[in-house]
Amino acid sequence: MKTLFFIIIIIIVSSFIFAKFNNRSSLLAGMKDFFRWLAYFLGWKPDFNYNLILSYEEASTWVTDLKKLLLDPDLLSCLFNDWDGILALNIDYIGFSYLIKEKSCIERKKAIIRSLCRFYRKQRNISIDRGKLFFQSFTDDSFELWIPVNQHGIDLIVKLRKERKQKKI
Repeated sequence: MKTLFFIIIIIIVSSFIFAKFNNRSSLLAGMKDFFRWLAYFLGWKPDFNYNLILSYEEASTWVTDLKKLLLDPDLLSCLFNDWDGILALNIDYIGFSYLIKEKSCIERKKAIIRSLCRFYRKQRNISIDRGKLFFQSFTDDSFELWIPVNQHGIDLIVKLRKERKQKKI
C-alpha cells in the first residue's frame, strides 16, 4: 500500500513539474507529457510528434498573431489526419497587410511560415524545420498549410513537391 501511495505521489509531482516546464495549463496535460517522456525513456518511440499537433484554440491564437501580415484572417479548419500524418490549417483572409503586400508570393509564404515557427517556439518551446512545411493551396484570399507530424507525412509532402515540379516542367 505504501508503494502504491509513493508511486502516485511521484506521478503527481512529476506531472506538476512537466506542466510548469512545458507551459501546460492543467495537471492532466503535464501528466500526459510525463507518461510520454517515461515511455520514450523506456524505449518506446512514438510515430507522431505530438508537440506539433495544435488544437483549434491554439491555432486560433496563431491566427490572431497573423493579423500583422493578413487582413481579417479567419481559421476555417484545423484538421489532423493521423492516417497521412498531416496537420492541415485552412485560413481565409481578405488580403495582405501593407507590410508584405508588395512582396512576391514566395516572400509572403516565408513570412507566414516564420510567423508559425515563432508561434511554436514561444508556445511549445520547439523549433520546426521550415522546409518541411507545405502550402497545399495558396491564393490571394486563402491558403492551406500542411504540417507533417511523422515520417509518413514528410514522405507525402516530398511526393507532392515532386509532382508539382514535374507539372511545372
